[in-house]
Amino acid sequence: MLTASVVLALVLPGRGGHGDVTREVRLQGFAEPGDDRFTDSTDPGASVPPAARDASPGEGDRPAAHRGTADGLYGGTRNVPACEVERQISRLGATPAKNKAFAVAAGVEPVAVPRYLRSLTPLRLAKDAWVTDHGYREGEAYPYQAVLQAGTAVLVDRLAVPRVRCACGNPLSEPSSEPDGKGRYRTTGNRWPGFSLAKTVRVKPAEKPVDTFVVVDLAHPGRRIARPAGGTGHRYDRTAPSPAAPTTGTATATRPATASGPVTGTATGTASGPASPPGPAGKPPPGPAA
Repeated sequence: MLTASVVLALVLPGRGGHGDVTREVRLQGFAEPGDDRFTDSTDPGASVPPAARDASPGEGDRPAAHRGTADGLYGGTRNVPACEVERQISRLGATPAKNKAFAVAAGVEPVAVPRYLRSLTPLRLAKDAWVTDHGYREGEAYPYQAVLQAGTAVLVDRLAVPRVRCACGNPLSEPSSEPDGKGRYRTTGNRWPGFSLAKTVRVKPAEKPVDTFVVVDLAHPGRRIARPAGGTGHRYDRTAPSPAAPTTGTATATRPATASGPVTGTATGTASGPASPPGPAGKPPPGPAA
């Protein structure tokens, strides 16, 4: 299994040899702007520590891969956006070179960046997540592996994958695999309290596009918030049943379902219709402006 092979390289001491390749994975605190950022922070609550953190044990000694619709992966505060999307659009638009580099990393045309960003949903990670981040240097985006701390504000696509880190405006994509199964990773940066590779998740795309995200209410971690895809978190948020509450599907509590029911085996999104063919870097084509 791909995820397991990467993780074993990360956590097993003594594995190695003269032919092994060591790669870096950066630890990024939820409010750290980092180096080579695309923009300044568009997270209005970056100074507030995350209110909810996953404390459950990991899957053995390795990070786990989760669908983006897994319950407890994302969180939010009702009626408060995790990221100011219009500000992000303005900052990129003011620097055409950055806008172009962002577009290349995101897999869209430069002119489509505003529409693409408006199609994403502002949420917060409720678990530490491993991603491919992209810094900006000398007119181009370059990729690097990173672990984002729980509480990090991100913009999430319709397949529930984080695509932008709001503390720096950097485009995100899914984690890379190790070369030839022999690479090893070393972490750099400051570890935060509670950090453990065993509680780091790798987000996999949902099986179908999500119409409504049901996420942890960070002000009341036992509750859930329903936020429409592309919704900025103002007047569109609704209260959703918690996982323990009897319910036949989260869609019926938030908006009419357009399919026969929620995504099988999840409690965090309602899906409708077949998924569109993914674009570059596994991204679906931008949806309509929110």
